[in-house]
Amino acid sequence: MGRRSRRLWCLALGLALAGCAPAPRPPVAVPQARPSNGANTQAASTDPKIVDKVAAALNGLDAQAFHAVSMAESGGAVLLVGAVVRPDQRRQLEKKVAAIPGVTGVTDRIQVIDGAALDSYQPDLGKERDLAARLSSGLAVRVVHGVAYLVGAAGPGDLAAFKESVADDSAIQWVDDGAVTVR
Repeated sequence: MGRRSRRLWCLALGLALAGCAPAPRPPVAVPQARPSNGANTQAASTDPKIVDKVAAALNGLDAQAFHAVSMAESGGAVLLVGAVVRPDQRRQLEKKVAAIPGVTGVTDRIQVIDGAALDSYQPDLGKERDLAARLSSGLAVRVVHGVAYLVGAAGPGDLAAFKESVADDSAIQWVDDGAVTVR
């Protein structure tokens, strides 16, 4: 088989595989109330209705374009994590989620990448379960590509304690607390 015919064959195979159904969307992170590590013992004010509405908004969009996007929510604050292939998709999703009644804020951590890498943006649900036990009340976590994305409200001591607890965890390279309100 010549070089040209091999390239054509590979191109045809790639196009055939591209038509396969996308992987199912990862489950939406639903934060649970946790005991506080600090002075504030108030439980997370997570609203399951908001989580359901945001999940419906994600599912109501083009499944192929948004299959690498997931979210976490705590107290009406929504964190969007993942990847899309076009900047307008990112803006479209952020506007749609912000318009949902009960959403108090949207933090967008969606990256614009090449479509071939979308499937690598799946949340690490096992690591999220492990980290959830270390979180103070009022916080939720989403872990993608070794980054622990936090959303919600916490005391400054709670954030420092969480970061210290994951400092030696080789699976966590970074903690993104940009969506956390410090109380």
